[in-house]
Amino acid sequence: MGNKHPSSHSFVIYGAGNKGREICTYLRQSGRLVSGFIDTHAQPGQTSLGLPVCSPAAWLAQHTPDSVSVIVAIHNFAVDMEPLLRDIRAMGFAEVINVVEFYNRFPHALPDHYWLTDAGYYAPFATAIDSLRKLLADEKSRQLLDAVVEFRTTGNYGRLPAPTFDDQYRASDLPPWQNPLRFIDCGAFNGDTLDHLQKGSYHFEAIAAFEPDMRNYQALVKRIRAQMPNTPAACFPCGVSVTSAMQRFNAEQGTASALGTQGNTNIQCVAIDEALINFRPNLIKMDIEGAEPDALLGARKTIESCRPGLAIGLYHHPAHLWQIPLMIASWQLNYRFFIRQHAHSTFELDLYAIPN
Repeated sequence: MGNKHPSSHSFVIYGAGNKGREICTYLRQSGRLVSGFIDTHAQPGQTSLGLPVCSPAAWLAQHTPDSVSVIVAIHNFAVDMEPLLRDIRAMGFAEVINVVEFYNRFPHALPDHYWLTDAGYYAPFATAIDSLRKLLADEKSRQLLDAVVEFRTTGNYGRLPAPTFDDQYRASDLPPWQNPLRFIDCGAFNGDTLDHLQKGSYHFEAIAAFEPDMRNYQALVKRIRAQMPNTPAACFPCGVSVTSAMQRFNAEQGTASALGTQGNTNIQCVAIDEALINFRPNLIKMDIEGAEPDALLGARKTIESCRPGLAIGLYHHPAHLWQIPLMIASWQLNYRFFIRQHAHSTFELDLYAIPN
């Protein structure tokens, strides 16, 4: 190892991805010193924003960590943060700040991202969160809600229960959906949910799948043709919303392709009530990057007339945690409401509304 040298107090960013670059840019613009990035995938000589990107070992060989604060700029459904943070703390930094704590320390520094916002966001909604707690049908859901709110306001990753990865949309501890399925898949991606349900011993009587990203859509059609050649299926290269209209869309972002005013293309969106007349679904899934409330409103007549099971993403916006279940409950359709978590850090947090 090389000779270590002390440095004046500064920040180093752990993670040189998009979130790390955003945090670095904010800190430098606000007059704070950032010495560089640490990243386990760093390559020799790599830089970002004009700063060095080093592996943990390479960075420790050149710096004394006890005078440096590290910001762990990782906001990723696939990363188990608790052991990672333990490893980073063991490196001996003066302070370890995770991404939730960063948003709390520097509120409004960066835009909200998925569920990520500062703790002050939640206080005005305490009554709504309490109403949701009373609405939930089992103690596991209530405990998960409390853990989610505490984690999102404090950054305590240790408060979260382990997610269940393999039973999304067919939660193993909840009543099963009707089988065979008349399934509406909103945000069908490449057909992965269809495949997942099939592996859970569900059969399909009919499928209506919506996927506006053309690359994903083509993979979806290919999968249905190959795996379900005899199942009636309608595939729509469209988004879903409260009404049928053209909207801006950020395409070719994989699972993160989403509606938005800064989108790189225009897509057709449709309301389910208008696009699927007399389809009679018994299950509707929505994972549509924040468009869920509008899409539910656009499917309200269908939901009221058919009372299908609902599997709805709650993690794309902080307020969706309570807004979506309370909206559905206000329709008084006699559903039981559950929440389950299927990825790390409250990503893939889903509402399961099961008709009585």
